[in-house]
Parts: sequence; C-alpha cells; structure tokens
Amino acid sequence: MKSFLTRFLEGERNCCVQLNIPVVVTEVVAGWITTSEHDCSQASPEAYWVESLDIATESIYTAIQQKAPVAYITARQEKVVALLKTIPNDLYNALSARPGGAI
Repeated sequence: MKSFLTRFLEGERNCCVQLNIPVVVTEVVAGWITTSEHDCSQASPEAYWVESLDIATESIYTAIQQKAPVAYITARQEKVVALLKTIPNDLYNALSARPGGAI
C-alpha cells in the first residue's frame, strides 16, 4: 500500500507541474510516533526510533511550509532509507528474510 501511495503522489506532483496547477503535494513518510506521554515513558530498545507527537507535528508543518516533495518523520528514518537504497538487492533480500521479516 505504501508503494502505491508513493507512486500515486508522485504522479499527482508531476500532473500539477505539467498542467501548471499551483498545488504542492507533500508525501509524509511517518515513522513511529507516540500518541501520548505514557507511550514515551516506556523504555525499550525501539525507543530510539520513536518520536514525540509534538516534534512530529512540527516536522510535518515545516515540510509543508518548505513545499518538500517528501517529508520523512524522523530524520533518523531518512538516514536509514538512504542507507537501504545503497546496499545491493541480494544483501537487502537476505536481511529482510531474517526471522520476523524485519531489517
């Protein structure tokens, strides 16, 4: 579903540019965001990837103001995406075939 939305929004951006429609489309790729302060208080190994709702909201608002085509929430997630794009497909497939299917 995420891939479909990415391609759909990319197509909408291209359509707006080609037709000279003054609309900016920003795709928000959100990572793990807490929805309450109780969620933040739980210390776990995954806590490094979790962002507070206030910071995530501010990041989304800033990306829309800057008319960014894609906004990664959090910056840590953007770095991981950039890293994953650089590794060979064979290595990526081997990593994602691990038990649990997560990299």
